[in-house]
Amino acid sequence: MKRKKVIVATTVFAVALTAMIAGIMWQRHAASLAFSIHRIDDLRAYESHWRPVNRTGPVTVNDWKDKAVVVNFWGSWCPPCIEEMPLLDRFSTAYAEQGVLVVGVVIDREDAARAFLDANGIRFPSVIADMQVTAELMEALGNKDGVLPFTVAFFRSGERAFMHRGPVTETELQTLIQ
Repeated sequence: MKRKKVIVATTVFAVALTAMIAGIMWQRHAASLAFSIHRIDDLRAYESHWRPVNRTGPVTVNDWKDKAVVVNFWGSWCPPCIEEMPLLDRFSTAYAEQGVLVVGVVIDREDAARAFLDANGIRFPSVIADMQVTAELMEALGNKDGVLPFTVAFFRSGERAFMHRGPVTETELQTLIQ
């Protein structure tokens, strides 16, 4: 009788655990779909609000045709953003001739962002818009919590490649050129 209770309890526990894991996986899947921008062309709705912070490259969707594009949201006050900037700059420079472009979207004061870019020799283009537009864009890209840094990449085809909250890794960036 005791053995039967143990088997029933174990079975109930296993079913409950499986249901909990399935629920977590479904929630993560649903969260990954909770964005409205699936193609780079979807960014056209926002580009009229952008102003270049530095004049180092193309900042319109038309300029990005047939390029793999990394869109990185950053601020000069954000330590993880500062930490990943050299990687993004090296990646941008190393693969520019292969049609890879990194574009920064500034979440900062324009003068502070420009000073940071100049002081650190960051060469990829960065744009700025008012905070409401930038927040709407981040949310449309899937970053509802406003986590920085935040990176979204698009393949040359214009299809969304990946989204990453926090500092991006070189391995993730490499998926764009393989």
